[in-house]
Amino acid sequence: MLLGALIWIATLVPYFVVYNDSKYKAMTRSEKAGACLLPNTCLGLAAKLFAQFETIRVGISWKQVSEYPSPDENFNMVWVFCMLLAECAIFGTITWYVEAIFPGEYGIPKPFYFPCLPSYWCGEEMNVILNSGAKSPVDDEDGKADVEDEPDLPVGVAIKRLRKVFEGSSGSKVAVDDLSLNIFKGQITALLGHNGAGKTTTISMLTGLFPPTTGSADVNGMSITSNMDAIRESLGLCPQHNVLFDRLTVKEHLDFFISLKGKFGVEADSEVNEMINDIQLVDKSNTVSSKLSGGMKRKLSCAIALIGGSETVFLDEPTSGMDPYARRGTWDLLLKHKAGRTIILTTHFMDEADLLGDRIAIMADGQLRCCGSSLFLKSRLDASFLITSQAT
Repeated sequence: MLLGALIWIATLVPYFVVYNDSKYKAMTRSEKAGACLLPNTCLGLAAKLFAQFETIRVGISWKQVSEYPSPDENFNMVWVFCMLLAECAIFGTITWYVEAIFPGEYGIPKPFYFPCLPSYWCGEEMNVILNSGAKSPVDDEDGKADVEDEPDLPVGVAIKRLRKVFEGSSGSKVAVDDLSLNIFKGQITALLGHNGAGKTTTISMLTGLFPPTTGSADVNGMSITSNMDAIRESLGLCPQHNVLFDRLTVKEHLDFFISLKGKFGVEADSEVNEMINDIQLVDKSNTVSSKLSGGMKRKLSCAIALIGGSETVFLDEPTSGMDPYARRGTWDLLLKHKAGRTIILTTHFMDEADLLGDRIAIMADGQLRCCGSSLFLKSRLDASFLITSQAT
């Protein structure tokens, strides 16, 4: 707040310099226009013009904006308005550029030369995965992970040697360590692991919340490091903790988020009503979210992620805090809406991963330990148990 006040005063200093009549009259029109590049100085000069018109008992109106209050005056209100418009363009451009390079704690910073990249202006990067059935680098000769042969399906999300290191006062912490995984369209992929396994950090990087330390990932053929804005146009997210508006009702939430995804009118209303019915909150459709139970809020968060035709959906522990009946309803919701989507969910529960996951990826210490269908994982477990028994 102190810095803001100092900047505000600093932008007014040039006005006090030129306030003196003798100095003001000696200035050229270009010098006055240059001083008007500071907003407060521009408003100060406009007030001076107001005062001059009032002094001659004429006043200012739209008819006088192009007139001069005196013969020796070379600046009028048209110039003031033009400079205010120029400031909007200049400061808007600076804000756009600085926010892209320094997004703050959350977001992926762009390179300083990003306006020169054709991919930024074209809206999508031409790095589409040509071979959708290609094997992921997770099952290479290192043998770090047991991975089932991949299905012949298009790849929705391709994670390639993704790594995230958090730096702190106590040292560095590796949250995700060289993770590589292909996630396919039309399937639900469950990330299974204990707390601290790296599941939420992986989701955060794939949705553009954190930039990866090294590695990358492609979502629908677009890189998360250079084309996150285009990815978000078809992205749905249910975060680990509910992010809802306390004063909006269930229906208003869904109306708001479906409009963000570009759907309006009768089609949008029909989808919202269908989604409210699917999450079994018809009797709560006009209830504000602050009065919903924890399980109902999780249901609403899942519906927000799915609504609007999101092609890629990330669900971070979507059933946490739910009773068994509500969990079952949420499972039915996800199974109903998985067709044509790439759905990634994180969970602690093996029964949930077993029921929902077409493929289950087990993570520990930020690394992929095993990945495949439920049957594949059980067969590997049975084989390991048999080998252990024979050795004993």
